[in-house]
Amino acid sequence: MKKSLAIIFLVSLGMSPALANPSMHNAIVEATQTVMAEVDPLSGDDGGSSTDGGITEGGETDQTGTKKKVNPNPCGGMDMMFILVFFGIFWFFIIRPQSKKQKDHQTFVSGLKKGEMVVTQGGIIGRISEFDDTTGAVLLEVDKNTKIRVVRGHISGPLATPSKDDDKEAKDKDKAKDKDKK
Repeated sequence: MKKSLAIIFLVSLGMSPALANPSMHNAIVEATQTVMAEVDPLSGDDGGSSTDGGITEGGETDQTGTKKKVNPNPCGGMDMMFILVFFGIFWFFIIRPQSKKQKDHQTFVSGLKKGEMVVTQGGIIGRISEFDDTTGAVLLEVDKNTKIRVVRGHISGPLATPSKDDDKEAKDKDKAKDKDKK
């Protein structure tokens, strides 16, 4: 840990105005190289004296007097497993539903027919009166003698008209509210 802090200090010192003095510059470069040579940044070794590149724990030795190797990641592939599980959850809850919704919208837009009541993304309700295949637009009749041109992709869906069962349920709720008021 101390050597890591020394590296940070020397690198930050190397970017300071002390570099204006050539002798100071040479001393900083030499000290940085010395500390960097003692620390292997890829293995996380803070200056252990292992000759075969293994990671050692400071001070612990076996019966022969050599330092013991310590496994840097005792979990092995758990990191990769965590990433795969996270991606699977991300795909299942975000990517898959979005692509399914997009596919359903594309099939709806490609199956539009003349005379169909639709709602645009802006909330405009109208009946399809014409298709303009050159521009990919749809002519919506929003009122008598009032037509607007809308891009096909901006039609959000069909106009949801209440069914007879929904109308009956709404009337029953209204009657129940009227009875409660009396």
